[in-house]
Amino acid sequence: MEEDKNEVEEMDASEAEVRFVSVDGFSEAEEVHDLISNIPHAVTGLIAKEMSDERFTEIVDKYLELPHLLDPYLDDLLQRLLVYIQNKNTPLKERHCAFKYLYLLTKVRGPKIMVKKFPHEVADLEPILELLSQQSLTDQENWETRYMLLLWLSMICLIPFDMVRFDAHGADAVSQKQPIVERMLKTGKLYLVASSDNCQEAAALFLSKFITRPDIISAHLFPFIRWCLGKIADSDATTMPGITTMKGCLAAVALIFKQGKRDDLLDHCSPALERILDCNILEVNNTLLRKLVVKLTQRVAMTLLKPTVASWRYQRGNRSLDHTLKAQPVISASTIHEDMEDEGYDIPEEVENVLEVLLNGLKDKDTVVRWSAAKGVGRITGRLPKELADEVVGSVLENFTISESDNAWHGGCLALAELGRRGLLLPERLNEVVPVLLKSLVYDERRGVCSVGSHVRDAACYLAWSFARAYEPETLEKYVNDIGQALLITTSFDREVNCRRAASAAFQENVGRQSHFPHGIDILTKADYFAVSNCGNSYLTIGPFIAKFKEYRKALIDHLVTKKRDHWDTNIQWLAAQSMHKLTKLMPDYIASDVLQMLVPLCTGIDLTTRYGSILIVAEIVHSLHEIEVQNAESYNGLASRNSTLKSILRIIQQLSDAKLFKGYSGELMRFAACHLIARIAQCTEVKVPRLTNDSWLELIHDCLSNLHMFTNTEKICSAAISALSAINQVTLVAAPFENLGSQKDSSTSEAVDLYLSHLSSPLEKQRCGYAHAIASLPKPVVQSFFMKICHSLFKAAKIVDKTEAKTFSRARQEAIYALSRICNTAGVSADNNMNAGVCQDNIELIYNTLFIGLEDYTRSQHGDIGSYVRMAAIKALKDITLLIAEQDPSILSPAVMRPVICGILQQACEKIHKVRDLAVSALLSLISLNNVPHIPSQKELLDVFPNHSSSKWYAMDHLFHHLSKLLDHPIYSRHVLTGFIVSVGDLTQSLADASGGGLFSFMDTIGQDREKLDRFCSNLLEIFSKYTKQDRISIPLLKTLHQLFVNDCFMLINESNANDTIAAKFQEELLVLVKAEITRCKDAQKILVAIPVLCGMMQFQRKSFRKLLLSQMMILLCHRFPVIRRTMAEQLYELVITFDELVKEDQLDVVMTNLSEIEWDSNVDQLRPIRNQLCDGFGVSPPKLVKKVTQDN
Repeated sequence: MEEDKNEVEEMDASEAEVRFVSVDGFSEAEEVHDLISNIPHAVTGLIAKEMSDERFTEIVDKYLELPHLLDPYLDDLLQRLLVYIQNKNTPLKERHCAFKYLYLLTKVRGPKIMVKKFPHEVADLEPILELLSQQSLTDQENWETRYMLLLWLSMICLIPFDMVRFDAHGADAVSQKQPIVERMLKTGKLYLVASSDNCQEAAALFLSKFITRPDIISAHLFPFIRWCLGKIADSDATTMPGITTMKGCLAAVALIFKQGKRDDLLDHCSPALERILDCNILEVNNTLLRKLVVKLTQRVAMTLLKPTVASWRYQRGNRSLDHTLKAQPVISASTIHEDMEDEGYDIPEEVENVLEVLLNGLKDKDTVVRWSAAKGVGRITGRLPKELADEVVGSVLENFTISESDNAWHGGCLALAELGRRGLLLPERLNEVVPVLLKSLVYDERRGVCSVGSHVRDAACYLAWSFARAYEPETLEKYVNDIGQALLITTSFDREVNCRRAASAAFQENVGRQSHFPHGIDILTKADYFAVSNCGNSYLTIGPFIAKFKEYRKALIDHLVTKKRDHWDTNIQWLAAQSMHKLTKLMPDYIASDVLQMLVPLCTGIDLTTRYGSILIVAEIVHSLHEIEVQNAESYNGLASRNSTLKSILRIIQQLSDAKLFKGYSGELMRFAACHLIARIAQCTEVKVPRLTNDSWLELIHDCLSNLHMFTNTEKICSAAISALSAINQVTLVAAPFENLGSQKDSSTSEAVDLYLSHLSSPLEKQRCGYAHAIASLPKPVVQSFFMKICHSLFKAAKIVDKTEAKTFSRARQEAIYALSRICNTAGVSADNNMNAGVCQDNIELIYNTLFIGLEDYTRSQHGDIGSYVRMAAIKALKDITLLIAEQDPSILSPAVMRPVICGILQQACEKIHKVRDLAVSALLSLISLNNVPHIPSQKELLDVFPNHSSSKWYAMDHLFHHLSKLLDHPIYSRHVLTGFIVSVGDLTQSLADASGGGLFSFMDTIGQDREKLDRFCSNLLEIFSKYTKQDRISIPLLKTLHQLFVNDCFMLINESNANDTIAAKFQEELLVLVKAEITRCKDAQKILVAIPVLCGMMQFQRKSFRKLLLSQMMILLCHRFPVIRRTMAEQLYELVITFDELVKEDQLDVVMTNLSEIEWDSNVDQLRPIRNQLCDGFGVSPPKLVKKVTQDN
């Protein structure tokens, strides 16, 4: 529930951000002005252009939700961009950039608003047309220029002057140009059929406005429509060019029938409709083409029908919420004017064909086509006589049958909503429509492992929303309870968030406009848009809240136990069961009698989904009834313990087992459900479970734990089995869990514990995990009787006994440590120092040593650092056990115990995996912040390092490493903290390396002039290097860290030490020895490549004898067997000679530099060895001697 609250709070925060933007306005106006002014500079380079474009896009896209905020600035921005566009001397790149920015503004504010602001004088026509003719259709990068020019032309073409006059000025001269009308038509047609981007839409808009001009329509309308229809008929809808052509022509003709006058278009309706339908485009597998055909046919029908409003339509009542809430009388709202109908008006036959197309369109497979068809049905029906309109409604209602697909239901809901919204759905039809609405709100058709129907439920919510605006409250009064219950069921229990939100919005609209919805305002305050966004919150909070109102209670319960019980999503079934646990307390008598009587037989039925959902719900109902019985013993005595169905419920597990329903994949679901049922019944203390039933339950639980490796949902089944076992173990512990349980009543508890412990050494990891959980669930008396026996088995299971098992049993080790922690918490501290009864002075070291070993588990496999699971378990166990002992008997926590605890956790707090690091920080803060935890070394200093320990800022890398670096000079913690820093600084993750490196190098700056602290740091460094030699997990990051330390001149005091400085000399020589040991006989070229910069960095040490040793090692690497090592070493040596010219004899400097830079060090080693020996002379060192391998004959 806490997660649900957080999610809702995050949504509220995002909404607050939107409101903040709306108040602040267009705050980036000045930056946008600068970007526009900077266009000449931005287009000079590709990077600058991309950065400018991305920034402009990022700014304006913020206002996609609130575009009106740009309105006060649009004129100014447009004028600034037009400076680049209208100036003939503007370079082409600058003009394209200006058009792109203009398009981005148009995208946000919308073309209808922006196009009105474009200049549209007579003088603008010729330049814009000329500029458009210069564009290339193949220029894909600058399509925004063509799009904006076409939009601009669609506005200019509306100037109220005869187009012929534009050609009059050239009558005396011999002009080579075509008449401007022909040029405009030619240009528009070109983009209409050849462009597949947004330019096609702009061309269709431009042509529709241009063709429908009074001076153009008479001469060019018929030829243009004929040309378009011809192109459509001749195009192949299976090819992309054909689809592009058909799409453009259909869009243009559809817009013409929208823009033009009815009288001008009437003669073209029948031919156009006939040609379009003959092309059979509705059978084409292209969504956009089908949508355009539906749009075009409905516009043809609207042209054929007289533009009158039906006098018979339902006159809507109050549209003001204020009027509704004040309950003012409605003025003749429901009057139906039948006498005003024009009975002599003949409906053209073509309209019937169009209606057939639209009704079929309601069943189309694509939503956009169905939506367009629904709007068409609503528009056309509004112009039909009452009888014909009623037939249309009847045809729409035929979509809601069992034989129809979900698409037909969706389209039908959309059409009914459009009809209702327009007042065309008369009250006489509500008796048929409301049942359809109720079915649609819960429509969910199973398809394999999922279902379809969310779009139907969403459309049904739209239909319910339209009812609120369409009818008077008195008209809908008798349907209010049914509609309200259905909407609240969808609001609370729908799987899809869009459906829950739509239902909430529809309910809110009905509450506001209809005055008869019970408790509407109270419910809306709880089930608002944001509250229903989280599914868990809807089921577990909103649903139970709504059920408090008796008008909705039974409907919600019945929905859960009939619909959600059989839902395909197991998560929904689980939430339904959890919700039923809460709803049971509201109607216990009804559920205890009727609901259980219905569900219990289904628990052993044939259908898997029904069986699974029924068992979960029955488990929660029984537990809830038990809670009611315990809390209200007098009123509900025997509600659960003496329920008539209890015996049948107790036999469910055995019946499932007898029917072999626990086998196979479906058996996994049954195992989980059965274990959950066992756990819930076992928690009912008033319910008496027979011994044989208890034995059969234990047999199932142990069978689950023994076969975890065979399941796909291992963790889910294991968790359920352990929960059940924990509940049962509070009552009894059976010795033999697998066979003849009923006959072994005399077996000792010791044998049962031994059986549990024997599975900790199973060859199957999942079985070990399961029984580690089982052992952790043992009841307190058993744990206190066999504490050390259990602990020794867990000690063994938590350690890597066999290296072959290291990579395969990490999860088992993790669970063993978790089990050890839970066992210690269960047993507690032994008051009489009895090590077999609990934690005491004699066994505390054994327990903690096991956990310390877990902190050192760095096992890696193909899955990564799987040892991190063990380390996390060890950190948590250390914290929990330490806090337990500190609370019960802190005297047994000695300094010898607490020192490695804090050191180990501190080291983990510095390492690279953020989950481990965060857990370690949390554990550390928990321990040092309590006063009752004794013997924490330097606790006051730790508190100084971590002030305000409750703050969450400690989990930020930069902040954490900065403060942890203060412990790098601590006498107790420094080595462990430095180990963690080394791992993090040398990690591949750049952000982690930067954060940890920043902390380390800031510390080195503070001790840079303090030789004593620097010597302690170097000593720790050598100690760590020596401890982890040949352990790549530490040694490689350590080499990288050393390189960074040399680069940052962190050893300056040691570099400048005199020849008598034995401490510095010892550090230098030991460091070289360790580096040599790390790379000697190393077959990993990458490790050697990491070591080479370290060797070069050590050249900063100025002792000549030490430099000779370094150079000798480098000479060996010059003839290494890996070519990349030889080449890299030569390059690094070349740079060293440039930096330290005293390394080479002056008379041989040129020879050395030439050999290092010009020789191909990738060549054969035998050829390179003489050259290497020559370099040795130049550096003044002895050539390395080749050691031959000695083989021994057997």
